[in-house]
Parts: sequence; structure tokens; C-alpha cells
Amino acid sequence: MKHIEIQKYQNKEMTTQFDDIIEEKQVNIYINSSRHISLICLAQDLTELVVGYLFSERIIDSFSDITMLEHTDEYSFNFVIEGYSENMTNANRVKTSGFAYSILPETFFSTSNTRNLNKNNSEAIFTAEDINQKVHLFSSRSMLFKATGAVHSCNLFLSDGTDLFYEDIGRHNALDKVIGKLLMDDKNCADSILITSGRLSSEMVIKAAAIGIPIVISSAAPTDRAVAVAEEHGMTLVGFARDKRFNIYTGSFRIGAD
Repeated sequence: MKHIEIQKYQNKEMTTQFDDIIEEKQVNIYINSSRHISLICLAQDLTELVVGYLFSERIIDSFSDITMLEHTDEYSFNFVIEGYSENMTNANRVKTSGFAYSILPETFFSTSNTRNLNKNNSEAIFTAEDINQKVHLFSSRSMLFKATGAVHSCNLFLSDGTDLFYEDIGRHNALDKVIGKLLMDDKNCADSILITSGRLSSEMVIKAAAIGIPIVISSAAPTDRAVAVAEEHGMTLVGFARDKRFNIYTGSFRIGAD
């Protein structure tokens, strides 16, 4: 964060105060020493971010696909990936609704990313109180949001007790950090619950589906495409989760009454 002087208008008066604001950084990703993309992000958990990004863009299927990861400077990474070609990720692409990515080159999300994804067969059952408790824990965690109001958060609760919490200036980045950590630690996310602070767009649900997360929850709303993707892939989608209430859009069989 940066601590800067601002002018604040309140109660018909203008005063000089100090405010904490988030500091943005640009992280550069190279693949086989060729510039691929730059991500605008929060400068923490960067390895998790770039690994998760590569998975979300279908450049890798697992962490083992990366032959070598070089941290070439503080904000640059070079990935050696055998058999990779830039043409592999250029077909049938549309611009993502996430805004945490640099425009040089522009980032995209494949419209065919829902194909060949397995249907989620998790039989995990959670009570409404389970969901409420996790949502309450999640909402109490982001000190950066409370200080600045400028970050999104993602929290993944695994069945083995692992609890992954990440935040970033973009909701896609926060989810990519969760995914990157799962890949790096080779964790199984069957029977897990993901909670995000951002709206549930189709891209966010597709990312969760690709890594195998069965339940996705947000305090915000889903889009119609997100609901369709969740339904198609057997996922439970929950929106407006706040103040001990929530809406279940798909997969209600996984959430039982108390």
C-alpha cells in the first residue's frame, strides 16, 4: 500500500487527510524466452498467480508441464514449456471481462474452454450453517480491502482442512492464485468450497470447473452464462451470500437445510 495525502469532502467541508491506496505492479510472463503477456496485479504471491494464469489459459494442464520456471527479475517470469506454440492459444478467443490484465498483448479467454471439461461428480453435502460460517470467516479476512476498498479475494476450503486465501486487484487474479497454489502443491479440490468477492461471470465458473471445484459462492450475482456453465458441469452455484442468507442457482442437492 501507499500512504498519500488527499482532499476529503464531508459535511460540506474540505479537509486534508491521509489515505491508504493499493500499489499496482506489472508482472511480465515469458514462455520459452518469448514475451507472452503482462499482468497488472498486486505485488504478492506472484508465482501462484502466473502458474494459475497458465492453467486458466489452457497453456498447461499441470505444474509438471513446466520444465523450468525462471524468476528473471523481481517482476518477470520465464517458463520453459516443451512443445508450446503461441498458435495453441489463439483460436476462438474473446476478451475476458476481467480487468486485471495488461493490454500489451491483450489477454483473451477461449470460447471453447467449456469443452472437454469433466462433469463434477462430488457428492459432498454441506448445511446452510456450514456455508454461513465459511462466508462469515471469508468476509472478515481481507485487511487490504478494509484498508483500501480496492481488492478482490478468493478463499478455497479443501476437505483435508487446507484453507487457501488470496487477494488481488482483480478477481481473476485472485482465483488464479488459488489455482496456482493447488497445482504447485498437487492438491485435490474434490469436495471443496470456493468463495469469491467478485461477480460470478462465466469465465470465473469455467476456471473453477477446470480445476475441479464443485461449489462456488459469491456475495455478488451470477450471469446467465455462469449459471448455464455451472448447470452443464454439475456444479453448485451460490450468489448473494451475505447476512446468513444466499441464493442457490444450481446444484442445490449439495446444500441441505440445517
